[in-house]
Amino acid sequence: MKNKTVGSIKTGDLGALRKRNKELILHTLSKRSMPAVELQGVTGLSKTGCWTIIEDLVQNGILYKTEVETGTKGRPPQYLKISEKCGLVAVIKFTEAKAGLYTLGGDTVCEKIFNVNDVVTPQIIEDICRYLSDELQKRGIALLNMCIAVPGLVDKNSGELIYAPYFQDFETLNLKLLFERRFHTDVYVKNDLKFSLLAEKNHSPLGEKIHDTLYIQLGSGIGSSLYLDGKLYEGARGLSGEIGRFHLDYDSDSYGEVYVKYGSYHHLLELAKERLAAGQQSILSKIDVEGLKIEDIARGYRAGDRLCCDLFEFHARITAKVIQSCGVIIDFNNVIIAKHDDVFDDSYIEMLSRFVNAYTGYSKKEVVFSQYKGDEVTRGALDFAIENAISKI
Repeated sequence: MKNKTVGSIKTGDLGALRKRNKELILHTLSKRSMPAVELQGVTGLSKTGCWTIIEDLVQNGILYKTEVETGTKGRPPQYLKISEKCGLVAVIKFTEAKAGLYTLGGDTVCEKIFNVNDVVTPQIIEDICRYLSDELQKRGIALLNMCIAVPGLVDKNSGELIYAPYFQDFETLNLKLLFERRFHTDVYVKNDLKFSLLAEKNHSPLGEKIHDTLYIQLGSGIGSSLYLDGKLYEGARGLSGEIGRFHLDYDSDSYGEVYVKYGSYHHLLELAKERLAAGQQSILSKIDVEGLKIEDIARGYRAGDRLCCDLFEFHARITAKVIQSCGVIIDFNNVIIAKHDDVFDDSYIEMLSRFVNAYTGYSKKEVVFSQYKGDEVTRGALDFAIENAISKI
């Protein structure tokens, strides 16, 4: 059946426009609650159009109004919030085995962290399933979708774990299928750093600068994610940005000759032990070599210890080489280093930036620490879950 025409606009176009405006309102309120007048100004919608959609959403139980005390005289303003009655989203962060339910307004309904010793076992996964099932049944509210953050390589299409040693028997584990069958909802499984980058984009002071960006986590493991042409870039299977697997020795077929071998905390500790055993003097000499920690090297670096400074310079140079090689192919403008501990400080970032721009030459790149404060993985996964849920309301 053809669309009817009202004035110069087809009714089908009006329906699509109304749906877009409704999603705009919900996306705006998913970031924070606000009065209707402010919502109209933020969205840029006409007064009539905005208020009509608001009243429709309120009548359908998707939005509700609540008074917020401001400390001034007169009636408190009414703020609009997304109701949990329209459905919840679930987020599971396997980096620390944390699971929770959240409203589309970003409020926490429930959260729990499960004890993990060395690896995530089938029993821990079962415990998470039972916890979420019990909480949903208790509230009698629909689950709209689920986002799962995984520390490792995961195929975004099939949900297969390609390399995820944090999970017991990961070769036979498919988290997407497992949770879809258990909860009968859409399940999105991604590497945790992809969600971290979304949180940085949506909620940190660096957000406006993130357009063509490489986001890197340095630590016990090495990982990264990419934001290209104004959106998260995942690649055909969701495996983009895995610089930890970047080969440094092109004359070797060895799987071990990759950046993660040289750029991890473990390698810095091994280098320190080797040099101490060879007799190099250092403030680290006072520490039992078997109890040596990466924080000890970091303190030595800040104190100007020659051995520790050499180790950090080695790390910065090799990291800069990998960034430079990636930049030649991808052409990003800036690099964000995830700051999840106190090992690397501003002086390290300055050194890394010097090496990056010395190696890239014609294409200068800004290198900075991340600025999102809080659990960036859960926040980014929640953003992704909310965005997908709103498009289906």
